[in-house]
Amino acid sequence: MSCTLISTSSFAEDTITEALQASKPILESRLRFENVTQAGLRETGALTWRNRAGFQSGEFKGLKLLAEIEDVRALDGDYNSNLNGKTAYAVVADPEVTEINRLQLTWTPSAFTTVTVGRQRIALDDQRFIGSVGWRQDEQTFDAARIDTAVGKLKLTYAYITGVNRILAEARDWDSQSHVLNATYSVSEALKLQAFDYALEFDNAAANSTNTYGVRASGSRA
Repeated sequence: MSCTLISTSSFAEDTITEALQASKPILESRLRFENVTQAGLRETGALTWRNRAGFQSGEFKGLKLLAEIEDVRALDGDYNSNLNGKTAYAVVADPEVTEINRLQLTWTPSAFTTVTVGRQRIALDDQRFIGSVGWRQDEQTFDAARIDTAVGKLKLTYAYITGVNRILAEARDWDSQSHVLNATYSVSEALKLQAFDYALEFDNAAANSTNTYGVRASGSRA
């Protein structure tokens, strides 16, 4: 159960003051219940409530600022969040946390290119390798510099990631020196060709560091 309010400005402002005055609120609330039964552990019924609040500024010389805080509270704390020490219960990975979820500056120098710097969402493909883990309450976001550009039917995304703000609050975040590259060519409305290289390197989680690359074709047939 969730509700979201987000609004964006579609025109550029003349001054920084006007851009800030044109800011739009970001408000979201989601109540979530998960029940887990696991042999050898106490049954879990985790009721958690997530709230987000922030704003997105108007545009000034192609620049927009977005800031968002996220808070997760346990309304029924009889579950193992992986951080609360309640190991007699089954795991529901929704710990209590209050943190900066997003804090990003976006520059759009042209209709075909966008540069985003700061704490941001990055969701690529089916989110198997890079995504927000949206079914959990503490969203996964990335400290990164990212560029998206398009040349005709070709779309390119590159990101350098310095931190992964994982779903288990700040205690389990990863320091990163990762490079992400994704290229998609739209042959037609029914066929897309893609090449990617996700070189993920984590300073404090070396066992999870990987380099995955490949090609992919996707589409539909009437």
